Amino acid sequence: MGNFPTADWHTHGAPVLFIGVSGDFTIEFKDGVKERCKSAFVDAGIAHKTYPNGELMALYYLEPYSLQSLQLKALFLDQVPYQLNVLKVPTNKNRFERALQDFDIEHSIAHELPNIECNFDERVCKSLDLIHESTHPQDRATIASSVNLSSSRFNHLFSEKLNVSYRQYRQWAQLGKALLHYQQNKNLTQASLMAGFSDASHFSNTHKKLLGISPSSVLKKNTTLNVID
Repeated sequence: MGNFPTADWHTHGAPVLFIGVSGDFTIEFKDGVKERCKSAFVDAGIAHKTYPNGELMALYYLEPYSLQSLQLKALFLDQVPYQLNVLKVPTNKNRFERALQDFDIEHSIAHELPNIECNFDERVCKSLDLIHESTHPQDRATIASSVNLSSSRFNHLFSEKLNVSYRQYRQWAQLGKALLHYQQNKNLTQASLMAGFSDASHFSNTHKKLLGISPSSVLKKNTTLNVID
């Protein structure tokens, strides 16, 4: 949560919920849609730009196989890659900000979350666990072998279920690990190396590629960063 600059074209490795906390922001997609809105839920793999318009924003990046992520996708993204204005208009801004900080999304969206079974493909779930448990990035062939699939079949299944390739998600997970390490030790170079980046510059380039903004736009005093392992 913070005051961010315009984010250039980028593609996330996981579903993301955008919220204009203090006012409307603008979001643009490759299909020509460019609209002001109060909130947006965007699937992984969908290229977009965001224009905060000077407003305080909250951005939630959800693990693709978490129950809440699957519930939100079932609710909003059944037939579309993104949905705008998915939250209720807050009547009490202080209470709204507290709810956001507690990640109390269920009481903020305009609909009840559906009751669904978390029946994500077990092989993809296992591969995601292996990605997150590994200290350094693993190549596709190693992960595919671990779930008893050929490299090509694994990549097809992974892309089908997550809407991004294995390589894209691996970079996304690596970025998350670096931000988690930074949250713990406040040393960007050390955090980058611990997550498997060659140096802080490599991390910075990946950050801008996947989030559309530089790390300094996120890792600043007036921004709240909460990475949940």
